[in-house]
Amino acid sequence: MMQNKFKVYLAPFLHGLRYTSFGRHFTKKEKLQEIVEKLHWYVCNGDMIVDFCCGANDFSCFMNQKLDETGKKCLFKNFDIIQSKNDFGFVKKDWMTVQRSDLSKCSELIIGLNPPFGVKAALANKFIDKALQFKPKLLILIVPEETERLDKKKRPEYDLIWEDRESLSGKSFYLPGSFDAKDKQMEQWNVNPPVLYLWSHKAWSQRHRTIAEQQGHISRDQKEPYPAYEDQAQEAHKHQISQPDHNMRDRSGSSKQKKRESGR
Repeated sequence: MMQNKFKVYLAPFLHGLRYTSFGRHFTKKEKLQEIVEKLHWYVCNGDMIVDFCCGANDFSCFMNQKLDETGKKCLFKNFDIIQSKNDFGFVKKDWMTVQRSDLSKCSELIIGLNPPFGVKAALANKFIDKALQFKPKLLILIVPEETERLDKKKRPEYDLIWEDRESLSGKSFYLPGSFDAKDKQMEQWNVNPPVLYLWSHKAWSQRHRTIAEQQGHISRDQKEPYPAYEDQAQEAHKHQISQPDHNMRDRSGSSKQKKRESGR
């Protein structure tokens, strides 16, 4: 089992041009910057942002720069078993061995990004299940379509804030360690692009949903009411039906009073 996992980790370095999306692939910098431009709105001062498979470790640098511009100070932990040239917040450690004591409390925790996919998203699911043990307030995920959705878990604790199926299409990734004859980094064309998801723990869903709506991150077809919103709407509707219309009652009482006065 461990040997198979290690082969997937090392696939880009061992197989070069034969590398496929079943192993590891690194997200291009311009795509990471686009994600930062959306995600930073949900980050609070003092949060810990965790990249559970950081690869080239570019994301945390872009996010840190953006948060500095907005006056937010956050902690970063970026895990991988392969040493990154960029050591900002880097921790050389297998994500599967990370403990609760390694991270901040759940209310200050944002985890995710681009795990190795594995065959039929098997590795991606394991990375996500490990992240769920820490109950982060947000998960930002770049995963294949077949990855198990968080709202389909046995005990779902997360709501989908938004998903983006367009921005990671085309040449959004590159093959680490792979170069063509002109020493140019090999890119990967995605026939079936992965999906970018933002999931929120239910305790913070309404807050994050509000931010998403204010920033225009939710498309029309994604604007489905949360169960909490539906319950509130139903309660309000019941209350409205059960309560008499005070204006009608006043008008009715007034007309009866006039009839009594005219009959005197």
